[in-house]
Amino acid sequence: MITIKRHPNLDNWINVSFFGKLIEQTTCRVEALQIAGKLSRKHKDAEIYDLDANPIHLRNEQVTKHS
Repeated sequence: MITIKRHPNLDNWINVSFFGKLIEQTTCRVEALQIAGKLSRKHKDAEIYDLDANPIHLRNEQVTKHS
């Protein structure tokens, strides 16, 4: 299992992990997906989970829902 998720303390960094072990950090989502794809092919098509697919990162603003 390969996971792509944003670093909890640094908004602009993305972590790529393989079974919980950090493999790579990058600031570019495209690069993170490329790394995950290479890992997937290397390890017999391991599944990729992008846990930060559509993030809303707001520091001092509130998120409002429209009905």
